[in-house]
Amino acid sequence: MSSSASARAADMIGAASLRVALEIGDPGLERAVREALVRETDLRVTAGPDAALVVTDDPLLVSPNRTLVLSDGAAGGNVLRLANVDIVAAAARLVASGYTIAHSTPATELQLDRYRLTSREREVALLLLDGRSNKAIARALDISVHTAKFHVAALLTKLMARNRADAVAIILREGLVPV
Repeated sequence: MSSSASARAADMIGAASLRVALEIGDPGLERAVREALVRETDLRVTAGPDAALVVTDDPLLVSPNRTLVLSDGAAGGNVLRLANVDIVAAAARLVASGYTIAHSTPATELQLDRYRLTSREREVALLLLDGRSNKAIARALDISVHTAKFHVAALLTKLMARNRADAVAIILREGLVPV
């Protein structure tokens, strides 16, 4: 974070607490978010003009760097897909510190096509996720250990992975195989 962003975050958070306004149309959601914020010692629910951050369920109220939109995937601003109101407090701190929270979508076919994994490489990827050795991969696929080693090496090369653990991280991050 840059020094100007750090200074801005310090100003917004203040010495004692982060002032958060709620502009939520859904009464049940508003009550749940308010309860989650009240449990936190360094967050304080306040009126809109006094707030460092506005938490809303209306994407039309988005203003850069001071709005957290609780949404099921609406575009624009800082969007948090709300699954648990307890994460709102942590998200509020992040947004107030200058970070952006964006809704993430599953990998598209175009992203998956970038790696162009063969069906055998996908099978090997699933076995790598299980932590299998080359010998165990060979047994599971009814191939020789040498061939299993060849498939693992090809997979590591395609993923540009440094090692098996890096390959597993890439497979999971990119959603290359169903888990």
